[in-house]
Formats: sequence, C-alpha cells, structure tokens
Amino acid sequence: MLNNIQEIERKFQKEVYDVKKIRKLSKLLVKQHTPETFDPIQKYGLTHEDILTGVKCPECGHVGMVYNHGSWICQQCQIKKKDAHAESLKDYALLISPMITNQEFRHFFNVTCPDAANYLLKKLQLPHSGGTKNRVYYLNEDEFWKNRN
Repeated sequence: MLNNIQEIERKFQKEVYDVKKIRKLSKLLVKQHTPETFDPIQKYGLTHEDILTGVKCPECGHVGMVYNHGSWICQQCQIKKKDAHAESLKDYALLISPMITNQEFRHFFNVTCPDAANYLLKKLQLPHSGGTKNRVYYLNEDEFWKNRN
C-alpha cells in the first residue's frame, strides 16, 4: 500500500487547487448536499399491505401489542409497557411517512379510541402543527428521538 501511495505522489506532484479553492469547494459541497431519500417499500417492491401493523413488543419481538387501560400488553409474553409505541413510531416514520395523524395512528397501531390515540401522541410531546381536527405530528425530528434514547 505504501508503494502505491508513493507512486501516486510521484505521478501527481502538481497542485490543481490551492487551499482557498478547496475551502470554497468544500463549502459549496456542504451547502448543496441533500440527503438520499430511501423508500424501502418502493425499493423492495412491497405494498403497504405487506407491512405488519401494530406495536412491536420490546421483550419478545411479537408485533400486535394491545393497548388497554394505559398500557400496551403483549399477547405473546404478557409484558406491560406504557410507551411501547414509541419505538414502533420510529419504524412508521422510516417505512410509511415522517408525519402521522390521529386517524393514521389508530389504523397503524390498532387503537380503536380516538381519545386514547390523542393521549398517546400528546404524551410523546412530538412536534406538531394544525388544530384539533387537522393536527399532524412530525416523527422525523432527530433531536426529539435523541432525547428519547
């Protein structure tokens, strides 16, 4: 490897850009950078029906915890967790959308009561916009999820 580096240094001794141009170019690259968008559903040829809905149990991994009287209960191992839906919301953000409404939350997490869904979403203190009827919660706020771990 060292021989290859030395050979390259011998071949390319002339500087093409000075330090000032390199700095300018690096600032331009940073400014123009856009993160890659990744749509796993499209990439792997899936449909929304292929995705398991529900809350994943943090203990046994079973998908389909049931929300009852303020806790998520795993039908497989019977563990109870109050905030089991938080991790599944991250999955929702990556797979479906970086935003969620009360209705979408109820559909994806199999919660029948709008008030329960409202309580669970408000409890997470997610950034949101809109009034009572058209509220949207934003799931892709990096700082929010860093504070959750």
